[in-house]
Amino acid sequence: MLTVISDEADIETGTSTIYNFAAAYDETDNLVVQAMPGDITQTTTYTRTGATTGLAYSTVDEEGETVPLIAWAQETDLFGRVTAEYTPSAGISPEDVSEYNRTYSYDLAG
Repeated sequence: MLTVISDEADIETGTSTIYNFAAAYDETDNLVVQAMPGDITQTTTYTRTGATTGLAYSTVDEEGETVPLIAWAQETDLFGRVTAEYTPSAGISPEDVSEYNRTYSYDLAG
């Protein structure tokens, strides 16, 4: 786990704000989890070859429960071409994030 602390100073008021970032990597050095200010967590998924297959953001509500904010995932074929994309309905107000599913196909020319 890598932790980075950033300090932002406001010269006019003389105050500073500290922002904490933390990151976790898998065995192939892909960034899989990143904790960001505001209790936001970014989670990334990968194929065995290192291609990104999903990205999700979540937060923690007042009861301590994890709340998905927004996410997407995609599938690829053997040639690495995107064949499907998905975005679930999520968020503190799920009606604000519309779900969609798209599929793609390719002709012989690719």
